[in-house]
Amino acid sequence: MYKLYFDDINEAKKTARPWESNRVRNFKNWLKNNKLKEQNYFCCYCLRDLSSESYRAIHIEHVLPKSKFPAYVFDSHNLSVSCIKCNCDNKLNDTSFLNYSMDKYRQIWNYRVYDSSLYKFVHPKLDNIHAHIKRNLEAINNRPCYIYKYFTSKGKYHYDFFKLAEFEVSDISRSQGLNTRISNSGAENIVDAIFRKHT
Repeated sequence: MYKLYFDDINEAKKTARPWESNRVRNFKNWLKNNKLKEQNYFCCYCLRDLSSESYRAIHIEHVLPKSKFPAYVFDSHNLSVSCIKCNCDNKLNDTSFLNYSMDKYRQIWNYRVYDSSLYKFVHPKLDNIHAHIKRNLEAINNRPCYIYKYFTSKGKYHYDFFKLAEFEVSDISRSQGLNTRISNSGAENIVDAIFRKHT
């Protein structure tokens, strides 16, 4: 199916901003829908359910940022879907998650960028995320909350890099009826202190 869009992709690559080209609009819609199904409608990073999110709040994620690695803009192994928080708030154009500099591969495609050991966090296409980190439904004070548990150093890095504790705190706060948006309420800090597991 991907090959149906090759002509449009090749035309888009001739423009200054290939990812924004109108030639790839249909490709991006197809890709987002395909990746959502492939990922069972979960964010590739935080594992939160995306099925109830608005379509616009679900992002096509470039693991290697398109602004820094233009050679991989349309590469299937560099593309997943994520929630807006993981993509825009936490990752965006950051490349501190790379174990080694890959500057020489920015402009020219090379299969060497697809080595799991190059990535400090769990790569959505190269790693089995459940071997490193899980998001479990637990009961706290008889109320359901989602809690992360990591098993490896890569899972720990992933947990910290994507600030998954913030999701836990928000979820626990909501289940306890706390409004953490009230300024100076201290509710979020209290919940965080009580329920923080990873220190």
